[in-house]
Amino acid sequence: MNKIIYLDTNILLHYQPFDQINWPKIVNAKSVTIVFPPLTIRELNNHKELHPRPHIKKRAGEMIKRLFGLFSSGPKTELTKEILVYFEDRDPTIDFSAHQLNPSVQDDHLIASIIRVFPKSKKESQIVKVVVTKQTTTQKRFSCTILH
Repeated sequence: MNKIIYLDTNILLHYQPFDQINWPKIVNAKSVTIVFPPLTIRELNNHKELHPRPHIKKRAGEMIKRLFGLFSSGPKTELTKEILVYFEDRDPTIDFSAHQLNPSVQDDHLIASIIRVFPKSKKESQIVKVVVTKQTTTQKRFSCTILH
């Protein structure tokens, strides 16, 4: 069973490199497709230019280089036999308000990207997973959640 994964940008900035993670094991699938919407590249560029912490700026720049290297020959590339990486080259054009989303909220753009693509994936075996992080203000730690 193939599962489609959208990663929150914080996963790329604060954890081990995404291409070194055994995603099929984490989401209990035989194979996965990791989708990177344009929002992710914009957020990485923003962090590269504006983040107050130098190590985050550096990590964002490294991740942009890694992603552009992966997609240099096209929008799809195979990391392993079980992991396909796909760059979605268009922003969502859905009606945000119809889905109770706010176009000024970055995470809502991620959800809109999923809504835009998911109707194309009509096979029951393809399930979208969103891997997100949340920073708590009191603990200054990140927690990871997999949404089904």
